[in-house]
Amino acid sequence: MESQQAPVQASRSRGALYGLYIADSLAMPVHWYYDRKARFRDYGWIADYLTPKNPHSDSILWRSYTAPNRKGEILHDQARHWGKKGVHYHQFLQAGENTLNLQLCSLLIESLNENGLYNPADYLGARIGSDQAKRSTDVGLGSKIRSSYGLKEMFLEPK
Repeated sequence: MESQQAPVQASRSRGALYGLYIADSLAMPVHWYYDRKARFRDYGWIADYLTPKNPHSDSILWRSYTAPNRKGEILHDQARHWGKKGVHYHQFLQAGENTLNLQLCSLLIESLNENGLYNPADYLGARIGSDQAKRSTDVGLGSKIRSSYGLKEMFLEPK
């Protein structure tokens, strides 16, 4: 009985992951819209992957600005956009691309598949802390991705 369940479980797992990536890509351009009428005005009915529009009428990025500190600036070339009204969080992503959270999730999935369970040393150290990950993700996924406020908080000076 167990051998018959394995293909079904694997298929469901793949389907769930496909759904995760598709939903993130579909939702990416409309992240942080609080006014549904504004969202509909800017994007209409969402039935395909879309590139984010600037300006973003509901952006609260301007309220999230924090100055760089000695631990490092994870926003890099996007830092100049923080603290300004109307800037879209994902302004440099193209239609169908995934957000930082999903790209970090991909690294976690790779780690889980290779280790069989959560291994903080592998995920946080070897994957997120690696030179290759820093080049591709830069703990903010380079110039293309808006860093999650939670991730940025890790780099803030203690109050």
